[in-house]
Amino acid sequence: MARTAMRPIPSGRVSRSEALVFGLILGICAILALGTLLNMAAAALLAFTIFFYVVYTMCSNAEHRKISSLAVRLAHSQKSVAPTRW
Repeated sequence: MARTAMRPIPSGRVSRSEALVFGLILGICAILALGTLLNMAAAALLAFTIFFYVVYTMCSNAEHRKISSLAVRLAHSQKSVAPTRW
């Protein structure tokens, strides 16, 4: 894609393994710093957020789109998708 061709990984300036190691080091340092400087609940929330982000981005391929479209079709096949009263 022309828009992303000059970014570090697509252009070959940074390898995928280097980017992975850099991301892991930053994530671990951030979790440890937050746990040390603030509290463990905040660190646990950050760890969950990082985990969810990684899983979400890994699942955003064609298989994920198939599952998402199936969920949408199932939801729309129900008679009332949205509640009528709150």
